[in-house]
Formats: sequence, structure tokens, C-alpha cells
Amino acid sequence: LNVNTFTEAESTKMFEELVSQMPMVKRSGGRDHVMAFGAGFGVDGPFWTWRDYIPGAIFLMTETELWNPYANKTEASFSTFKDIVVP
Repeated sequence: LNVNTFTEAESTKMFEELVSQMPMVKRSGGRDHVMAFGAGFGVDGPFWTWRDYIPGAIFLMTETELWNPYANKTEASFSTFKDIVVP
């Protein structure tokens, strides 16, 4: 991440623990949840494993393109079919 608060691994672990405690998210894969991610890395920066936990969630994002330093992330987290870009 581009801030001096949590490492990427710590941030991902916090999201995994939080989402795992939300029964409605587990039931729907996040389809009935809206989540905001404002950093340029999209969801991949703070929550590496989001595809395993909230693949159907609607994201409010500031970036639509794949813009990150991760070699193993080749698909943008923004989906034109379910997400909303906020200028």
C-alpha cells in the first residue's frame, strides 16, 4: 500500500477476518453489498484475496484500469457489469 499504516498482508488479513464474520456476505458472495475503494490499486491493494470472499460485491471505485505493481494480478478489479466509477 502507499501509506504507512498496514502492510498489504496485514490489510488483507483484516478484510478476510471482517468479511468472514458477515453472514450475509458469505451467503451472497457480496452481491447485495456496495463497497468503496478509493486507491489507484482498486480492491487488489488492500484486499488481495477479494475474489475468494466478495466476488459479486458492487465496488465504488476511482480507477477502472489495471494499475498496480503486482505481477500476479493481470485482471482489473473493476467490472463494467457491476461496478460504479466515481470521478
